[in-house]
Amino acid sequence: MEATDLEDLYGRTESSFEAGVRNYWPSSALNDFASDFEDIEIGFEDEKAATELRDMIVQQNARLKTAKERLRQLIKDRFSIEEVLFQSDTHPYR
Repeated sequence: MEATDLEDLYGRTESSFEAGVRNYWPSSALNDFASDFEDIEIGFEDEKAATELRDMIVQQNARLKTAKERLRQLIKDRFSIEEVLFQSDTHPYR
């Protein structure tokens, strides 16, 4: 459902840019998500499976940290502060 909503909003935004009309992206459920999470407890009967899952999560966390740092470095090397903070391109989605 969210993908469909985003596609429709993107289409309307793209049309507005082409027509030269200022259009603001509306807030969505993703922006307004403020619900608290419930505490969920997961138990394992198989200690080996639990250890493998934990190791996979730790490995994924390390990879995400590396990817974040590489993305930060790419943005730093390729873009000026003005390009990052201010919209000056007539086609920001391209």
